[in-house]
Amino acid sequence: EYVSFQLNKFFGFLYDVDLLSKVAYNQLIYGSNNAVFITLVKQGLPMNLVHLLDEQDLLTSIKISNYDIKGNNKYTEFYDRQTSDFLKFTLNQYIDKE
Repeated sequence: EYVSFQLNKFFGFLYDVDLLSKVAYNQLIYGSNNAVFITLVKQGLPMNLVHLLDEQDLLTSIKISNYDIKGNNKYTEFYDRQTSDFLKFTLNQYIDKE
């Protein structure tokens, strides 16, 4: 954890002084260049859940506006199939169902 934190600070420094491209920075910090993926992580959704949504091909089912994050019918179906109350609670904190 400590090493990861220090590396993230170092990558941030390299990006700030233009020694690292935005694509490379996003790949190193977030593991993706997908804008929805990065926004969800920045909003606080745990990265493992964002990876789960990505694996289920649900990132295209999530729309982000200035004030909210909404999932469409495909996301709602995924949400309704989940049996873990904790997973549902966490997703519900960040993503609204249509």
